[in-house]
Amino acid sequence: MNSRCEICANLAATARIALSPTGRRQRGFTLIEVLVAFGILALTLVAVLQVFSQGLRSVDVAERHLIATMLMRSIVDDLGTEIPIVAGERSGEIDDGYRWTTRMAVSQTIAPVATAQGVYLPYEIDVEIVWNGRPVTTLTTLRIVAELVASSTGNEGEGVSADGESY
Repeated sequence: MNSRCEICANLAATARIALSPTGRRQRGFTLIEVLVAFGILALTLVAVLQVFSQGLRSVDVAERHLIATMLMRSIVDDLGTEIPIVAGERSGEIDDGYRWTTRMAVSQTIAPVATAQGVYLPYEIDVEIVWNGRPVTTLTTLRIVAELVASSTGNEGEGVSADGESY
């Protein structure tokens, strides 16, 4: 019975500490305060997740542009060697959904230069890289192509382009 009195005394002491003179609790949070805190936490987490998601999308776009730029550089390096510089359009496909197109035309703004060795023609070249049907990047450059007169063949009307082809 003595232990029962101790329990009652402890409960009475707890009741005095936990309740204010108006009968309300002094310590702890109300249900509404907890719900508001969870709501604020949820909104903050949603905002943080959106920032991370946008960052991942930006990294993906930057990676696509980097790959497209490297592919474009490779195509420009092949101009005049593996890809002949002649007026017209060429295209091809590369792995991972990338597609390239080159448009070449004799420049309308820069005049050809004629010398005793031949004619130097300026070509305007556009290289476009497309990924899954969407343009990623485009480069416009200018190349000079020498159309040399062949003197060793004895044929006066025949010429040789810079990439070694007769015309």
